[in-house]
Amino acid sequence: MSEIQSLKHQLPKGYVILPKGDRYLSLHCRKQSLELGKDIYIITDRKGVRQGLGVPHHVLKEVEALAKATAQSRLDAVIQKDRRLITTARLMVEKLYPKMPADEVQTCLNHAFHKGSGRVGRSTTLRGDSSEKLKFKVCLAVAAYIRHEHTLYDSLLCHGILREEARQQVEGDMNEVLLRWRSESKEPTVERKVKSAAKTIQKPKALTTRPRIRPKSKPNLRRNRKL
Repeated sequence: MSEIQSLKHQLPKGYVILPKGDRYLSLHCRKQSLELGKDIYIITDRKGVRQGLGVPHHVLKEVEALAKATAQSRLDAVIQKDRRLITTARLMVEKLYPKMPADEVQTCLNHAFHKGSGRVGRSTTLRGDSSEKLKFKVCLAVAAYIRHEHTLYDSLLCHGILREEARQQVEGDMNEVLLRWRSESKEPTVERKVKSAAKTIQKPKALTTRPRIRPKSKPNLRRNRKL
C-alpha cells in the first residue's frame, strides 16, 4: 500500500476520483484505504498540479455515508469550539484592555475570529504556546479594529494614500485609544514586546570597540649639533 502520483486516466479499475477540497472525505478515504492495504493515487494534471485523490469506489461510498450521518454532530462540535474560543478571547481582551467598551469588544472579536475569514483571529502561522498565540491575536485584532473604526485610515486609503504610509499617519491616534483602553499594569504589554523585538531586529547593536588611533609621532627634541 502506498501513495502514487498519477493522471486521472491512469487509475486502475475500481477506483474513482475524489476532488480536492473536502477535508473530511479526503482524510477518512485516505485512512480507510491504507487500513485495507489499498493504494492511494494522487491525481495531478499534466503540469503536476494536484487535482484530488484516486481511491477505491467502495471506500468513498462508505465515507460519504459516514459524513452524512455525522454532519450535524460535527457541526455542533465546531460551533461549541468556536464559542469557547470567542469566550477565551473576550476574557483576554477584558484583561489587557479593561476600559474597552463591551459592545466594541464583541464587534471586534466577531470580525477578527470569524470562521473561514482568514483574519488574524484564525491565523495558524503564529508561533508559541496557545496562550501566547491568543495574546498576539487579541492585540492584533484590537489594533486593527481601532485603525479601521477610530481613525481616518480607511479614508486615507480611499484618497490614494499607500497602505504603509496611511498606517504611519494614524499611529498616533491609535496609540491614544490604546492608552485609554489598556490596563494600568506596569507589566510590559504584548504590543510593547513586539515593538521592542522589532527594534532589536531592525537596529543592530553598535560596536563596543573603539577604532584604533595611531599615536602622533613625537617631535625630535634634540638640538641640531654644530658642525
